Amino acid sequence: MTEPQAYLNGAVIPFSEAKLAVTDLGIVYGAAVTEMVRTFAHRLFMLEEHLDRLFDALEYVCIEPPLAKSELKQICERLVEQNAALLPPEQDLGLTVFITAGHNLPYLGLSELETCRTPTVCVHTFPLAFELW
Repeated sequence: MTEPQAYLNGAVIPFSEAKLAVTDLGIVYGAAVTEMVRTFAHRLFMLEEHLDRLFDALEYVCIEPPLAKSELKQICERLVEQNAALLPPEQDLGLTVFITAGHNLPYLGLSELETCRTPTVCVHTFPLAFELW
């Protein structure tokens, strides 16, 4: 693997292929919940607490997460492990998790009702740019 991987709606894909549709409510209305976590020595810092906060916020905005917290934790850990292997040992990662309300029903019509009821889930990493701090 020479390119970082991302998780989007049930699939691990190359980061460059992770794209949202313009019909996604996260884009149309900003209907999304986001958490960011960083690593220290390629280990996620306080991941459980960040995921607790993410799931609390999802409940508050009435977005039903399409996967369990434990499953999302495994996805995060796996992506960090895979993507950190592409970096020098001293380079750390940021990890972003966001879940949107899914697609916008008026854009797609009733034939896509089930698609619109399914939230979008994305997890990706990025190298922390310490020179910016």
